[in-house]
Amino acid sequence: MKIVWVTNDIWYSKMLRFLFSEDSSHVGTTFNFDGLDLAIDINRPYGSLYGLKYWFHKYRIVEQVELVLPHDLEIEMLKTVADYAVMRPYDMGGYYYGMVWGLLHKFLRLPLPKVNKWSDGTGAMCQEIIIPILKSKTVKDTGIVNDIYDFANMSPSMTKEYFKKITKNNPLWKWS
Repeated sequence: MKIVWVTNDIWYSKMLRFLFSEDSSHVGTTFNFDGLDLAIDINRPYGSLYGLKYWFHKYRIVEQVELVLPHDLEIEMLKTVADYAVMRPYDMGGYYYGMVWGLLHKFLRLPLPKVNKWSDGTGAMCQEIIIPILKSKTVKDTGIVNDIYDFANMSPSMTKEYFKKITKNNPLWKWS
């Protein structure tokens, strides 16, 4: 299983990277077992399951972290992420709130708020795909301690930096 931070040249990807001065604009998960290469992400209009070739045709990899799992745990993690993300509606309110505050932060130097007030809790944004991974027993067993479960107010790159911090010095997580 890999968590992959990516980007592309679509206007909102460029705008997100500009507003937050970041290198990535999207995050998803990939799974590879038994010759089956899959990607799961949450994007407009809802979370989806893709063939890996198609997904990487849409995006360029910025950075990724891999947790090598035994076959049965990889399948369990795939089911966990799919149950959470596939067909989950995209949180457009949360997205627009982030963009408004991104503009205010970029041009007026206002601090980013701690809570995304337009996030309704029923939908999700791409960075929230990390939630079921961090809540899983498999990941907790690797020694990861997570103290944030609300990723609605973080950009994809913010989640990457947070994930680097909590996996630092843990040999089970391999960054590339």
